Order: sequence, then structure tokens, then C-alpha cells
Amino acid sequence: MKMGVVQNKAWFLLDKDELLPYDVTLTQFRERKPIKENIFLELVKKAYDEYGKEYKFEGTNMQIQTFENTVLIILTEKDNIVYLENEFTEEESIVEGIQGIFRSLPDEKIYMGFMDEEEKRRVLAKMRSDEGKGIIRDMFL
Repeated sequence: MKMGVVQNKAWFLLDKDELLPYDVTLTQFRERKPIKENIFLELVKKAYDEYGKEYKFEGTNMQIQTFENTVLIILTEKDNIVYLENEFTEEESIVEGIQGIFRSLPDEKIYMGFMDEEEKRRVLAKMRSDEGKGIIRDMFL
């Protein structure tokens, strides 16, 4: 099994032989048939042990994609705060979303006006850092 983390999601790539101990087959995933939750409980435990964060697998918080001999399972990190309806929380959500775009797109996909490549790399690195949140807040809100 291979596993990793991207932003707030843990991913697991399991081949058909690694599904056997859970009494699950690739066909069940492909045909969207019921699957015992023991496999998901085990993946949540592995993610917690490896990354120290809790993940959930209920409802739309999980993504499953099958390939020829493997299945990719993606779990979303559990929220660890109680959201309050206020302006600050809404602004933080907007800032994090904009910063997520800067972090996910490669440099060549972002147009920064008439900047040379070195300056563009420097500015994008700053926008992707914690310092970038303040810059995004000033520019967009």
C-alpha cells in the first residue's frame, strides 16, 4: 500500500491483493457495491498513526477511483474547529481558497503581468507562504 497527504486529504493506493484481508474486491469498488467499513476504519487509523490527524470517510468526504489492478481512496481531514458565522471566518475561508489556487497551480499557469521569471518565482513563493495570507487579504478583500 502506498499512502500520502495532499493539503487536507490522505490518499491510499491499494492493489487487488492488499484488499483481500478486508474481504473486498476491486469489482465491488468498480460497481459501487456495499463494502464493509473495516477497510476504511483501518485506513483512518493508518493515516492518524502516520500523520497525526483524524480523517473521516462518511458521505461525500471520501473519493474512490479504480484503475486496472488498484484502487485509490482519498479521505478528507476532520474539521478540528467549530465554525462560527462571522466576518472573520468568512474572510479566512476566502483567503485560504485563493492561496490554495496559488499553491496548486504551476508557475507557468499563473500570469503575473510583465515580470521576469525570477521575480515571478519570488512573488509566487511569497504568495504561497504564510506571509501570502496578509498580501492576499490586502489585495482581494
